[in-house]
Amino acid sequence: MNSERSTSIDALRGFAVVLMIQQHLGVWLTRLGGPRSFVSGPLISLNFLGGFAAPLFVTLAGWGLARLTRTDPTRPDTTSTALVRRGLVLYGFGVLLNCLTPHWFTPSSFYVLHLLGVTLVLGPLVRRLSPSVAIGSAPLVVLLAVLLQWHFRVGAILPNDKLNDTSVPGGALGLALYTGHFPVLPWLAFALVGYAAGTWLAAGRVRAAFTLAAALVACGALARVVGAVGGRSLRGTPFLRVGWFSFYPASFAFVLLLAGAAVLAITLASELGPRLSRSHPLVLLGRTSLTWMIVHIVLFREGSEWLGIFRSFSAGVSLLWIALTLVVCAGLSWLWAKIDFRYSLEWWLRALSGSLRRKNDGLASV
Repeated sequence: MNSERSTSIDALRGFAVVLMIQQHLGVWLTRLGGPRSFVSGPLISLNFLGGFAAPLFVTLAGWGLARLTRTDPTRPDTTSTALVRRGLVLYGFGVLLNCLTPHWFTPSSFYVLHLLGVTLVLGPLVRRLSPSVAIGSAPLVVLLAVLLQWHFRVGAILPNDKLNDTSVPGGALGLALYTGHFPVLPWLAFALVGYAAGTWLAAGRVRAAFTLAAALVACGALARVVGAVGGRSLRGTPFLRVGWFSFYPASFAFVLLLAGAAVLAITLASELGPRLSRSHPLVLLGRTSLTWMIVHIVLFREGSEWLGIFRSFSAGVSLLWIALTLVVCAGLSWLWAKIDFRYSLEWWLRALSGSLRRKNDGLASV
């Protein structure tokens, strides 16, 4: 596999951007407890689907690590040092986002950018794993998270203040490890299965990737059934959490089901190959995913608080805001592409991590 970008994978990343923006804006702009309307149902359904964005982003990071192993290892922009440097810069962007969004985050918050940064820092270790070891490690990572959450009595549902609460054992490290927004345990599991699937896809083993996706979904569904049927008998044990389906904290069933869906999506996109135009709106959004991730959070989460419009709109108006925002982001990305996205956050990420010298560096997909 060469280092050229896959437009289909970029489009998949752009799809994750769409899911992320519509979910966030739906939550941040819509008035809670407002009157029901014919658009309330679709907005709620879209919000539910938006939960797939973060699993897809993290699984794609694992796929990118596998893709990186197929490039020339002697190139300076594909070395372990370059990967760690890229991860540290991305983590720094996460810290910057914390500081720019005080109504949502604290300086110690551990969000998806921090997780992606840590994933890249751990990349040199992950790249040493075989696909089978990576797959076997993924459920162990999730079970370890379950044990830690049970041991430290982490709630079954975590509101935002708890996700930012540094009074947990370990303080800021505890947030990063097991109880923040996107803690390493269990969210690293998505990157591990993405890496395994990416390794197989790079070797042309498409059927193995499809099998992995099916197995993850089946195991996640089984865990959910066991949890629902045996819930009472499992009370007082950490295994009660295995069958829960929750995002905050991410449960065992949630991780396996969504990891399977993400692997399936990546496999299908990889099979499509570079068939989409580079000017396709989803491809352009995928090329600017980091930029829009940070910009939309600062503008709408923090901006709505400052303007006094946080959760003040009807469902219909919120849907209009979502549509307008996506059109504007896609349009600006189209214009940005004319200057090769110069000075976008993606450009700064490459510049600060020392890989700007190559247009299609080996780290382009991670």
